[in-house]
Amino acid sequence: TYFDANAEDWDRLRALHLPDVDIDAAILAAAGAGPFDLMIDVGVGVGRMLELFAPRVARAEGFDTSRQMLALARAALAPHGEGKASVRLGDIYDPPYPDGQASLVTMHQVLHFLPDPRRAVAQAVRLAKPGGRVVIVDFAPHDLEFLREQHAHRRLGFADDELRAWCAAAGMPEVAITTLAPPAGGESALTVKIWAGDRVEAGA
Repeated sequence: TYFDANAEDWDRLRALHLPDVDIDAAILAAAGAGPFDLMIDVGVGVGRMLELFAPRVARAEGFDTSRQMLALARAALAPHGEGKASVRLGDIYDPPYPDGQASLVTMHQVLHFLPDPRRAVAQAVRLAKPGGRVVIVDFAPHDLEFLREQHAHRRLGFADDELRAWCAAAGMPEVAITTLAPPAGGESALTVKIWAGDRVEAGA
């Protein structure tokens, strides 16, 4: 319900952290140059990650539980052509894909909305093929309680050790971390974190 009501005002919340251009550049760097044959975006929202990676992927797909978000994503992705990018209805805890499908899996600003973020991380890693890249973007721990009260955030950020442990348990033992802190004295209040790594072969 929250996402359907706020889908068109999403840009307003981005003012709380560094400009998107800086974050996008760091996300691309964390993912690597590619090219990637299949990208899956977990919790696709309005499709920003699919648009960002379109030049690096042969095929980009995303899923979400919000029909309103999916409608906006389809409109944004239309210029890329139906064969390049698509979105579908799907549950983060039960993704509509078999194991090991993607060479790149992204999850951008999704975890803090979830009651069980560890389970979501495990499912995201599961979607990657062995050697496939997983990139998770969210916030460092913070104290902006209004995000919980007014914007449906269930968690006020995540510690690096917490994400490392979840990723390792899911089959991604090595995680590179990028920290994007707001400038001192600026109006931005949130530090963005990027956790990225490769899924390993079972038993490796």
